[in-house]
Amino acid sequence: MSFPKLFNGIIFFRIESENKKEQILFSKFMDQFYEYSIPHYRSGTVGIYKRAQELLIEIIGDLMLDQLTPLHWDKYQSVRLQQVSPATVNIELRTLCSALNKAVRWKIMSNNPFAQLPLCRIPEKYPEYFSKQEFRIFNKSMGRDWYKDIIQFAILTGMRRSEITNLRWKNIDLERKIIQVVSNPTFRTKAGKRRIVPIHNYLVPMLKRRFNTDPDRFVFTLRNNKVKESYVTHRFSDYKSISGIRKKGLHFHSLRHTFASWLVQKGVSLYEVQRLLGHSNIAVTEIYSHLQPCQLHNAVNTLQISS
Repeated sequence: MSFPKLFNGIIFFRIESENKKEQILFSKFMDQFYEYSIPHYRSGTVGIYKRAQELLIEIIGDLMLDQLTPLHWDKYQSVRLQQVSPATVNIELRTLCSALNKAVRWKIMSNNPFAQLPLCRIPEKYPEYFSKQEFRIFNKSMGRDWYKDIIQFAILTGMRRSEITNLRWKNIDLERKIIQVVSNPTFRTKAGKRRIVPIHNYLVPMLKRRFNTDPDRFVFTLRNNKVKESYVTHRFSDYKSISGIRKKGLHFHSLRHTFASWLVQKGVSLYEVQRLLGHSNIAVTEIYSHLQPCQLHNAVNTLQISS
């Protein structure tokens, strides 16, 4: 629509933008986002997006995208901090911010009101891991249970639970002693990236014993079926109780932390540990840097001053 305006005897017309962005509800945008995310993200990640969306609507209502402001970020943070840990709140806030970044990319909104806002402060906490003595006790408590194969595989590869349960024989090269961690139609790796994991010599006999000529067969099975992640978690908890280990914070993922911690304690560089774990950023791997005090001493002792 145009509106005439007289200026120095000349009629000007002000043209209203015909490209004004259509107002869209947050819930409607998220419906579109889910459709996009299902083939692009792991199911667990999609679940986090869905849960965070439901919580945001529960806390502030279903607003138009352009109505969202940093105030809503702070309100979400305040409410959720009374219910869950700061780490959980940060995961939810990151997913909301990531979703809105996609809305900006799709030109559904002009800017992301949640971009670069502060997350909850989390006290520095080092990941829990097994000491050598604790793992010997834990390992012994499993006796001859086949589940021991999974535990030993996890602690000597540093692979994630989902990577282990979805591992197929076509991803293992026993001759070259390497494992390819890759996505497939039913499983997506973290961030969709692939990496190579070397096979520890100790694991070779076990893998040869379990070997199956069908390349699409899962490496670890229970009654000829794929092992469920929930089973792996619950079985770990059972054996932790049986072993009598009372250290809090130990769970299946602690095997991955143990893998990294033991390597760092042996003097392996953080860069090499980063590659083995598949971390995209060295900052993530630096949570293990406190385990290298000897190397720090060696570093400062290289300095010399004249007497």
